[in-house]
Amino acid sequence: MKQNNKLSIITLAAISIIAVGVFSITTNMDNIETQTNTSGMMVFNSYTTVDKNDMKKISETILEGEIVDKYEILQYRDANGEYVKEKSKKIAQTEPYIVYELLTTEVMKNGKIDTDIVKFKTFGGNMNGIQVFTEVPSFEIGDKVVVLLEPALDGKHYEITSGEFGIYKVTNGKAKNANSEISVKELKDSLR
Repeated sequence: MKQNNKLSIITLAAISIIAVGVFSITTNMDNIETQTNTSGMMVFNSYTTVDKNDMKKISETILEGEIVDKYEILQYRDANGEYVKEKSKKIAQTEPYIVYELLTTEVMKNGKIDTDIVKFKTFGGNMNGIQVFTEVPSFEIGDKVVVLLEPALDGKHYEITSGEFGIYKVTNGKAKNANSEISVKELKDSLR
């Protein structure tokens, strides 16, 4: 009988240690920026909240506009993390993206934009039949947004500054992102 009690205490202690370990892993997820499993099939982004003034400083471009097109692409990287144009034997990583085309209606900060249509991408979409999701919300054609952008590493697109915190969906005079909702006028005044 005493051995069974000892075994039960050891088992309970092991379960407690595992539970605490799992809890600490799940509570520390906010600090992870990008994580990829070894197969490259499940990738997610997690951004920490960034102050709007800091996002304004690090964003190259801040625009208001309407989503006029949306499509999915796959991009490929070699073992050094450099983008390559097409799939080949040198590919180390495949990344799915959703590309949005934004018809600009107002420019609050302009980096190197010289066109009315700006393409920005968000991680996610369909990759070899598997749907990949991220915390950045999905938008539809016709949605009006205010977006803070920085150049993407691929040299072709822009990316949203600070993920879900750097894009605001505009509806009925309100601008809403992942953690706030304010009037569009107040938002635009603060970003100029």
